[in-house]
Amino acid sequence: MATNRRRKAIEQGREDYELVTTEYAELGQRLGEIDIRANSLTSAFADNEMRKQWAEVRDRFLRMHDSVSGAGGIGGIDINDDKQVWQNRVKLGDAAETVRHTSNAEDNINRLFKIENGDAAARCSDLTSILDDINEARLGVKDKGLKAELEVLKSRVEELDRNPDDPEFLDKFVRVLGEYRVILDAVKTKQFSDVKERNPLVQPAIYEPNYFYSNYVPYMALNSWHTSNVEAAQAAQGSSSGTNTSFSSGFSASGGSSSY
Repeated sequence: MATNRRRKAIEQGREDYELVTTEYAELGQRLGEIDIRANSLTSAFADNEMRKQWAEVRDRFLRMHDSVSGAGGIGGIDINDDKQVWQNRVKLGDAAETVRHTSNAEDNINRLFKIENGDAAARCSDLTSILDDINEARLGVKDKGLKAELEVLKSRVEELDRNPDDPEFLDKFVRVLGEYRVILDAVKTKQFSDVKERNPLVQPAIYEPNYFYSNYVPYMALNSWHTSNVEAAQAAQGSSSGTNTSFSSGFSASGGSSSY
């Protein structure tokens, strides 16, 4: 068991090494351009929280230089030596995570930059993602009033999709997204509050691949979060039932006490 964990950790260490040594230098050359783009965004999509998240990722990347190229850094690891990879697995993992976060942030910033600067393809791509999510919500939402609001919103998003070059596109898009957030908040309150929130609802950050816009959690993510809470509640109930059964039958079953 321990041998398998060590082997997997070494394999992961080599993957992390490959990622860092392949992408670190190129990302570093683009970092200034990414920073300029991030700070040039002026629409409502680029709020203070997004800028703060980007600054944290950027600064973390800049601090990587010594751990990658300095004495005793990743560049000096003999990647063919299992022992060295094992001993440096945490350093490799941290560096790889920073590279992934910076790369994801670059993708998201570039996407927002294109949308803000009139790229029709980028605008339509995001609208398609939102339409897909609205359609999922239309299927899953039970409240008739919210269903009706989703129908109206769907029509407005489709109208935007037909006119990505509209001079007022950004203002309209911001309003539509804001209204969708309000609807999703209502869904969370009315339909997804039937069980205890055992798992936190995490809003994606600029450095994550599933990030779209600040403070926006799609219906599909919201539904998955609710499902995880339902499953956690069922597991807790099952554990509690097993405990009660063991005590009532007079047996002291091992592992019978609930952790909740």
